Amino acid sequence: MAVMDAAKPMRSLSSSEKADARAAFEDWFSDEGKWPQAVQRNGDGYMLAQAQSSWQAWEAATAVALRGKTFGGVAA
Repeated sequence: MAVMDAAKPMRSLSSSEKADARAAFEDWFSDEGKWPQAVQRNGDGYMLAQAQSSWQAWEAATAVALRGKTFGGVAA
């Protein structure tokens, strides 16, 4: 699966769920705001490649968790 495909489920989340997920991600990735440049945006994404790929993984994990899916009997 391509990295971009992993983020597709996020589009089905409500705007408030997506905003909450992004706020939580930015808080985590910037070490609770200690490194604000780490989450400097570039359009809808991030300037740092590490932040962008981490955000895409976070999006996919959030979408799965909010949908209550399981993998091998383990809740995501």
